[in-house]
Amino acid sequence: MEVLGATASVVAIVDLSVKVASLLFQYSKDVRHAAADIERIKSETTNLKNAWDSVKELLAGPNGSRLAALQKFAVALTDSRSRLEQLEQTLDPGARRSALRKVGVRLKWPLDKKDVEKTVQDLAGCTQKISLGLLLDQTYASPSLNLWI
Repeated sequence: MEVLGATASVVAIVDLSVKVASLLFQYSKDVRHAAADIERIKSETTNLKNAWDSVKELLAGPNGSRLAALQKFAVALTDSRSRLEQLEQTLDPGARRSALRKVGVRLKWPLDKKDVEKTVQDLAGCTQKISLGLLLDQTYASPSLNLWI
C-alpha cells in the first residue's frame, strides 16, 4: 500500500465519518427515544475518525513512507470504510426526509438494539486495529521509545 494512496483513502474515511456523524446528529434531533443508542454510535464513529486522523498525520510526517504497519492499516481501512458505508446507507433517508417533514412526520430510528450493539462493536474493533498499528509504528519509528533494544 503506497503512502499517497493510503492518505487519499484515509481522507475518504474521515469524510465518511463526518457524514455519518451529521446523519446521527439529525436523528438525535428527530428521534428522542433513541438518544442513548445514537450517542453510543456517534462516540464510536468519532473515535474511529480520530484514529484515522492520527494515521493521516503519521503518513504526512517525515517517516510516513517507512511505516511498518502500513499493510495492517489496509485491512482496517477496508473494514472501516465498509462499516461506515453500511451505516450511512442505513441512516440516510435521502429524499424521504424532506417529504416526511413536509407532512409533519418525524424520522424513525432504523436500528434495533441488536443492530446498535453490532455497529458499536464493529466500529470499536476497527478503532482498536488502527490504534494497535499506530502503537507498533510509533514504537518502531522512534528510537527513544524502542523498548525492544
